[in-house]
Amino acid sequence: MRDFEFYKEKALREFNKAKSLKLIDKKILSLLEFINSLPDFYTTSSCSGRITIDSEGNKKKDHLWLLKTHKTLKLDDFINTLKLIEKNKNLLSNAHLKVDSFILHVGARDLDKACEFLSLVKKVGLKRTGIIQVKPRILIEIVGLDRLDIPIFEKKFLIKTDEESLKILVDLVNKKLVKNWERIYLLESALKSLK
Repeated sequence: MRDFEFYKEKALREFNKAKSLKLIDKKILSLLEFINSLPDFYTTSSCSGRITIDSEGNKKKDHLWLLKTHKTLKLDDFINTLKLIEKNKNLLSNAHLKVDSFILHVGARDLDKACEFLSLVKKVGLKRTGIIQVKPRILIEIVGLDRLDIPIFEKKFLIKTDEESLKILVDLVNKKLVKNWERIYLLESALKSLK
């Protein structure tokens, strides 16, 4: 069976390659670098959170991304996406505006180290956390709390589309995403005691 060091070296190679290609979300990069500097942990995958508008079909192949950003949403981009939905409403059955919280997967040297890590994560209030794999390696999953899923179109618009209403909605989703990023920083601060 392969040991912790094998998996950590492999993960660090992939991390450094993704970092050099600028494929890692900037908002979570510092946290990833910190975890990867710890002798008993490494990261395997992550996302700092995002805002999306998508249309879900009956099958996975029918899923359509209409907008996806890892930054705060701009009102103009939202309005342009709504115009796209209006223009193609005969082809779309639905659309959802979503804020997806951050997600992080961390490898741990052993169960004791994984439990120590989880204890610190839960102190920050991140309850959607746990060990998701123990063989061939121990993996922890951490999922942020700040999510939204708003149905905005179901054969017709379910939201008010005047500019004032759209500004309020954009402000709401942006606040949710920023709160999500704040939790990433809190998590990094809490994990400092592992050093």
